[in-house]
Amino acid sequence: MNTGICVCRLCLRKESISEMIELNKKESWIKIIYRMTNIVIYLKTNCSTQICLKCKEFLVQFEDFRKLCIQNDVIFRKLYEQTTPDIVNHEECNVPEIDKIKKEQNNEESDSEPPVQIELENNEPFLSEQSCTESIEKHETERKYKRGRPKKGETRLPAVKITKKRGRPRTEKLPKSSAPKVQCQTCGKLVNKFNFARHLSIHDPDRPMFPCSVCEKSYPEKRFLEIHINSAHTREINYPCDQCEKVYLSTRSLRTHFLAAHTDIKRYPCKFCGMKFAQSALRYHHYFMAHSDVKQFACEYCDKAFKKKGDLTIHTRTHTGEKPFKCDICSKRFNKSYNMTLHKRTHRQETKAC
Repeated sequence: MNTGICVCRLCLRKESISEMIELNKKESWIKIIYRMTNIVIYLKTNCSTQICLKCKEFLVQFEDFRKLCIQNDVIFRKLYEQTTPDIVNHEECNVPEIDKIKKEQNNEESDSEPPVQIELENNEPFLSEQSCTESIEKHETERKYKRGRPKKGETRLPAVKITKKRGRPRTEKLPKSSAPKVQCQTCGKLVNKFNFARHLSIHDPDRPMFPCSVCEKSYPEKRFLEIHINSAHTREINYPCDQCEKVYLSTRSLRTHFLAAHTDIKRYPCKFCGMKFAQSALRYHHYFMAHSDVKQFACEYCDKAFKKKGDLTIHTRTHTGEKPFKCDICSKRFNKSYNMTLHKRTHRQETKAC
């Protein structure tokens, strides 16, 4: 029995492999997941994708509820297709008739699901009470503005010319934050659905590259190459800040500087303590120093380790005896610049005493 631990593709719950369903062997579940959640799952030959039994239970319940609603909708339309759509008396519903129709449908063996949009036998769509009321009001308005001479006792409003706009109706674009996202099966990153094809090209080893003519670097897109040439080699295009004297080589760097230095906007909150920062680098430094226990700089002479490289350099001088900071008054040496600054204050106090 396999006791390995896997992560559910939908709820990210960690369970043993024995309590999972492998989508690579049951691809029918991929269609059900897409129909229920609109999530596209891509399978890889060298990687197994799993879902837990709890997610499977939710999908089965939702699928049964969906089929039941579609089946009852067919029964409702058959009962009321002969009545006027805008005057439906639900008290006249014949319960035995409903049971009879349900039995007829259960006896019919059909492999395909009934369509969601169903029309009546006379090809007229089933209208709700609200839609019928709107159509009646529209008909009354058209009758009032009817052209020609009015009959005796008939009152009409003056004719109005209605002009229709040409072309397709304009649709508002969704913001990037609310756009649908798809998960990459190679790196696990959530990417905008419209940029997913461009993201997949990153993992293609045979994709075309744009090499730099000066150095050995190459980039997947031409615009990245142009930014690299300007920032690393030519430096022809500059973007000065209108608030200070600083100059940047890209619009992105200029925008980051302006928001961090000349505004009170702090866009990067710490997910552990809620403290906000103006730059992502400052947030990372705060996380590394306050919330992380990783000490990646180890001393080669003892067992101590440090978070910052500067702390390791100062500590190493205690083993080597190096003292690079020299006092320009008495030529005394120190291993820290701060200790030399404190030492110089003693000379100033002696001068004042004299």
